[in-house]
Amino acid sequence: MGMLGSVRVLLPHKGPAAYIRANRNYKYQHARRRMSAEKDIGVLKGRFASLKELRAPVASDADFT
Repeated sequence: MGMLGSVRVLLPHKGPAAYIRANRNYKYQHARRRMSAEKDIGVLKGRFASLKELRAPVASDADFT
């Protein structure tokens, strides 16, 4: 199951558009930020055991506020 893009979620470029120089840099920066965020979440879950089973579904724009 993939993620859908929205105003608040930016997805990396795919297909031929991914090979344009500006888009390659965008994909690289996107991957760096995502790895950093995943690492930070792992650190928090390791620190606070109550977060290990936390799942926060996002169904609509109202869930972001």
